[in-house]
Amino acid sequence: MKTKRAMKPYDCFLCKKKINKGEQYARKSVVLGKTTISMRDPVPDWAWEEYRSAEPVCNDCANPKQKENN
Repeated sequence: MKTKRAMKPYDCFLCKKKINKGEQYARKSVVLGKTTISMRDPVPDWAWEEYRSAEPVCNDCANPKQKENN
């Protein structure tokens, strides 16, 4: 996965490791939608739609094969 240099500190979405300013990281698209709602209430239409968000991941999680080779 292509990485870029962090301009501010982040937390890795997958392993929760700190990504410091200046380190390499990538952005991974994750699905956050389809919430669970009790069937007693009327369910709004937006609750069934998927919501995607680009979350930061560290270089080790973004490129695991590079870590194995080193």
